[in-house]
Amino acid sequence: MDQPPPLPSSEDTGSAGSKPPKPKERLWRRLLGWLMLPFRLIGYAALITVTAAFAFVFSSEPLGLCRSNGPGLTCSSDAWQSLADLGLSIMLLSVFTGLPLILAFAGLIFLSLDFARWLHRRKN
Repeated sequence: MDQPPPLPSSEDTGSAGSKPPKPKERLWRRLLGWLMLPFRLIGYAALITVTAAFAFVFSSEPLGLCRSNGPGLTCSSDAWQSLADLGLSIMLLSVFTGLPLILAFAGLIFLSLDFARWLHRRKN
């Protein structure tokens, strides 16, 4: 007498009971990952740049590095003044065009997805 094939265990089907991806699906996932890499790097760079610019502009006066003179900042040294000008430029570009903020938001989304993926891998 022929016996029916055994039922798949939870190890074979994954924790959610879904089937493992087919080789073609894995290829598309890898290809999509490589195609998204430049967007991910641009998003990370924008996130770092916008965060640093906003942090410098808002913390330079309380730390005593620069003082406010109406629409801008006046700093005691040339190095701080150039950083303040760069920070104000990035901040104004972000406020008026929104492009750096959109790229930084995309970087934040990529960062949260990568963090969730890292936690999932660490858990398993």
